Amino acid sequence: MLKFWNTKADRARQKAALALYAVSAKDAREPRLYTELGVPDTFDGRFDALALHVALMLVRLRGQGDAADALATELSSLFVADMDRTMRESGVGDLSVGKHVKRMAAAMLGRMEAYGAALAEESAGDALVDALTRNIWRGKPPAGDQPAALAGEVRACWTRLGSVPLDDLLDGRISGAGDGAENGI
Repeated sequence: MLKFWNTKADRARQKAALALYAVSAKDAREPRLYTELGVPDTFDGRFDALALHVALMLVRLRGQGDAADALATELSSLFVADMDRTMRESGVGDLSVGKHVKRMAAAMLGRMEAYGAALAEESAGDALVDALTRNIWRGKPPAGDQPAALAGEVRACWTRLGSVPLDDLLDGRISGAGDGAENGI
């Protein structure tokens, strides 16, 4: 059903989703990801970093009740709208934008499942490194310990995000995550 008005609850959820998306985008632009941890500093690499951070938010919200599901849906919608805008700004023709965005949304869902499954495993070190290798480096990781180091960063980020009370997330606040969390997860 199409709604032609926003309720106070709708506006609050939209504001919370914008705040969570802004944190995810800021974290995805962290220079250390590219300079020290080997995420490719390319269009695809930046998409993968953003998808990683948004996926962590979505996995955290999953299964936490109706309000969290609605927030996750709003966050997903913001991701799709941002990808649409990005494609248009990068010069992709109007007729093919939808096809590109559909692939990007599907990639996001796949990453959400892969990262969620890897983080759910008790000894997720190898599973998480494998998921990051497939999704960040497209199966061709850099030499050295960068994949393991990125997995460690993701696990630390996941732990901080897990420490944020659900009510704070529903309000778009990450501040409950501990040291430095006001500036990211």
